Amino acid sequence: MSDFDPADPQMTSADDMNGPLSAPPTRLPRARSPLVLGGMALVLVAAVVAVLASTWAAGRGTTIPPVKLPTMAATVTPAQVSIITDPLTRLTRSFPQQPPQCLYEADGYHVVGNNFCIATSSPVPDFTMTATATQLSGAADQSYGITFRRVSQGNYYSFEIDGRGNWYLYKAVDGTLTTVAYQYSSPAVHKGATATNTLQVRAAGAHLAFFINGASVGVIVDDTYTTGKIGLGSNEGLEIVYRDFSLTRPK
Repeated sequence: MSDFDPADPQMTSADDMNGPLSAPPTRLPRARSPLVLGGMALVLVAAVVAVLASTWAAGRGTTIPPVKLPTMAATVTPAQVSIITDPLTRLTRSFPQQPPQCLYEADGYHVVGNNFCIATSSPVPDFTMTATATQLSGAADQSYGITFRRVSQGNYYSFEIDGRGNWYLYKAVDGTLTTVAYQYSSPAVHKGATATNTLQVRAAGAHLAFFINGASVGVIVDDTYTTGKIGLGSNEGLEIVYRDFSLTRPK
């Protein structure tokens, strides 16, 4: 896997020696991580409410029986300051223009193959990041999405979905990628190899909240990385186009 970071003169990554951005079909899911591992915990934000049942998996080869999905408790959103607001439909300096892997087109910002395209903005600790993604080509069982708190090559989080309706949170440490959490057949994901989905990550300290198409899918507490760069990703055999990107931080 390659990182295309305009601040990195090499613009390559050691990640490829530990596998792609997310697991290929024959290896999904990747090595599963416990719900609590060191300083990391999967937190259900509100009392469990009745919604569509789906299977969560965690631990080493352990499958948790179907449970009800968490919902976000009502909170006051801090006032935000915009860092990037970009439709991505024309050439700007928000992301690198590095064809054929990372390039602006009239319909959005294309990321091709097993690559990350890293934003030109400085690292941010607390933020809200939103991007709308459409898979243009490739298999429905390959995942893609947004990377955040990338502190260096091989050290980051990645929030991803696939065309089957699954979502994943990956964490890479020194180039080794593990699955922090995932959910199969999430009702929040628009399914299909060419579906369009809006992904959002809200980071406040160790609290990381994840949304798909406006629906909360969970919150992770993990203090491995507290700041870093953000980026847009693809996977082997995929071409993903991103639009309507925004990055804000609290005032």
